[in-house]
Amino acid sequence: MDDVTSDRLDHALASALRNVGQATRASRIGLRVSQVPGPTKLGYQRYRPSLSVVLAGWKRSIVVDDDDTWGRERFIITPVDLPVVAGVVSTDPDVGFVAGVWQLDTRIITEVAATMSRPHRDDVPTARLGTWTPGLADASARSPG
Repeated sequence: MDDVTSDRLDHALASALRNVGQATRASRIGLRVSQVPGPTKLGYQRYRPSLSVVLAGWKRSIVVDDDDTWGRERFIITPVDLPVVAGVVSTDPDVGFVAGVWQLDTRIITEVAATMSRPHRDDVPTARLGTWTPGLADASARSPG
């Protein structure tokens, strides 16, 4: 990860830490910030349409045969309700596990998907995790706080 992206994600982490416990404030922009002090067991969860970012620590997410462990260098966009098995596998010694989840408007997802011309191939697995760019990290760092 380049220095600019890392710096912007540091800013996003600081902002997220200021918003932990401020559910009303963060929810105004569809943001949920969570902080967990230590690793958790894997459990069934339901990912709603959202953009999820891990700002500190590591998470494991299992969707069918897709088993990923990911941290701050990646993010996940979930365009539909998705059942997963997930849990926190590692935490930062100073702040624990910190994540932000922005809820996505399904109407907008539908509009964007309708304009995309991406051929579907059954032999190519769908990528669930994205990789940060400086621009995306900058947008993530602009949360309130």
